Amino acid sequence: TVTSGELPIGATCAINETGTGGAVPEVNPDKVVVGATPGPVTVTVTNTYAVGALELRKAVDDGGTGTIPLGTEFTLRVVCEYPSDYPVDGRIPGFNPLDVTVPSGVGGAPGAPVTVGLGGLPAGNDGLPVGSTCTVSEPDPQGATFVDILPPQPVTITDDLDSPVEVVVTNTYPVGGGEVVKVTDGVLAPEFAPEGSAFEVEVTCVYPDGFPVSGPIFGYNPLTKTISAGPPGQPGTPAPFGDVPLGSECTVVETTDGGATDVDISPDQPIIITDEQTPVRVNVTNSFDAAGLQITKVVSGEGGGLVPPDLVYTARVLCFFDGTDGPELIFDEEIDFGVG
Repeated sequence: TVTSGELPIGATCAINETGTGGAVPEVNPDKVVVGATPGPVTVTVTNTYAVGALELRKAVDDGGTGTIPLGTEFTLRVVCEYPSDYPVDGRIPGFNPLDVTVPSGVGGAPGAPVTVGLGGLPAGNDGLPVGSTCTVSEPDPQGATFVDILPPQPVTITDDLDSPVEVVVTNTYPVGGGEVVKVTDGVLAPEFAPEGSAFEVEVTCVYPDGFPVSGPIFGYNPLTKTISAGPPGQPGTPAPFGDVPLGSECTVVETTDGGATDVDISPDQPIIITDEQTPVRVNVTNSFDAAGLQITKVVSGEGGGLVPPDLVYTARVLCFFDGTDGPELIFDEEIDFGVG
């Protein structure tokens, strides 16, 4: 309450507030005549401080792979300061800072909005004064190579509660892939693994450390790929896999080896996906080496000495090869042999 000094009766006074402290003032009445009524004239000045809110949204750009599911949670940080003409200065309590969990969208589109200020977080707050400036940041981008915050920071709070100021934070996660190549070698490769022979491998990939999602990547737990052999000793057509986030760890194993003597997978597993443009190549080499069968006859027992040492014996030998088309009879002959 402020009382003026003595004024002449009949004087007309106009009242307005020049230092509003950022408020919208209402003066009632805004003009008076001194002495028109007994006693001092009372004028009431009401200051209204409008408040508003801020909406936060999270988007992810994962190359359209969908490897970051809808609703994945990220933490954004909000710091707000009073308007420059406000009766109080500095950072606003409750927003100094305020960490907010925000769900992501998919396909580059923002997720559901989270309101900060009036009608939102923190619980029970009275809103942000109109004219306040707020800065949004992301303390932990969770493996993103680039974070884009729009509009540029800081933003200014308005009194439009139907369309409050919106801040969209987009995290970019580049992706890459690999390829699996089949090579066959060995003297029997032309016969048992000719060009075009099909083999199966499984590719298992897990998210990088520090990523917003952990564990096996959906669709790669595992992914089954069919790979074809080239001419013996030469690589076949690469079978690509991906895209997965850069930094993902992938392991290739062969589930059908075509009856190979040996299988070599290089480089050593697992591999790390490191480049957006160049796939990591994994060579799966199956060796088809020749082997022999030796039959030895041993004569024993008390009557063994009566058996002529030059007696000829006959055995039927059947050999099956479990190749890319399943078990196949590859040898069926009778063989004569003697003792020793």
